[in-house]
Amino acid sequence: MTVKHVIIKGHVPGVSYRAWRRDRAQELGISGWVRNLPDGSVEALVSGASEAVEVLIEAL
Repeated sequence: MTVKHVIIKGHVPGVSYRAWRRDRAQELGISGWVRNLPDGSVEALVSGASEAVEVLIEAL
């Protein structure tokens, strides 16, 4: 089991980005949370099998 805290900066396309991230995390069996930050970036905490977490982070 791996837990990672990530901040995604740059142009993040609104609600569809969070929905895509949620769907992809569910496909990979990953749990966690995601939220928008005041500066427009997105913060996420993800946990799951090490390989699945790395796949999701690469996709982010």
